[in-house]
Amino acid sequence: MNAARPWALAGLLAVAAPSALAGPWALGPGHVYLKLGYGRLDSDTLANPDGSQVTIPRFVKDDLHAYAAIGVSERVTLSASVPLRRSDLEDFGRESGLGDVAIGVQWQLGRHGGWVLATRGVVQAPTGDETRAAGILPTGSGVWEGELRLAAGRSLGGGRGYFFAEAGHQFRELLRDGFVYEAQVGWNAHPRLVLAWNLRGIEPWSARAREVALGSPVGVGDGVGYLAFGPTAIARLGRGVAVQLDLDGAMRERNLAVGSTWRVGVSWSR
Repeated sequence: MNAARPWALAGLLAVAAPSALAGPWALGPGHVYLKLGYGRLDSDTLANPDGSQVTIPRFVKDDLHAYAAIGVSERVTLSASVPLRRSDLEDFGRESGLGDVAIGVQWQLGRHGGWVLATRGVVQAPTGDETRAAGILPTGSGVWEGELRLAAGRSLGGGRGYFFAEAGHQFRELLRDGFVYEAQVGWNAHPRLVLAWNLRGIEPWSARAREVALGSPVGVGDGVGYLAFGPTAIARLGRGVAVQLDLDGAMRERNLAVGSTWRVGVSWSR
């Protein structure tokens, strides 16, 4: 990787991954990254909190995310994410509105050999509405949430590719906490094209259900779990602009709609 422009790789990672900020690389002081992304899930299957699956009327979820990150020093990057969500359950109703807003800070701990290490904390506020459609189509979880992760990554092939992995604890007020993890490997297939493969998931620490299990297809309730994976393609258009397309499949789903999600995003960095 070109040591003079580590922020370029960090920007590509941020647009490729669905998490608030991907990988251990800092943007660098004064560098800014902005992204607008849209995702869609179309499903007729609900995974219950115990993992069993049932057929439901057609469910469509549309998510629009605005994301911003700024490098405040050589090691520290700040980020914020604002989601808008619309859910439609056939013959039941449609709900839309602001989701749960998140802010984060990442601190690059240092380097060891070819590896870069970092830690990241994220706080998510309950700005969405968990009561929409009697809790069936919420726009948010209704609780304060947070994550604390450790991340490690390195460049591959003399800078033509990269790999990172991260894992940590998900804190959920009044709901079950969980183990969160993510990994990505990417390669510069062309000077303007990056191809990557993603893996990410959430695993609740406890299998014990609440007294009232929230079986919502939106996937923001108690005991949500999944293992998602899929490809990403990022095309750099020049002048800091890039477009991204990814597709997620999933397995081990619990308390959310089952199906593939596709996403498209446009980003700008400097």
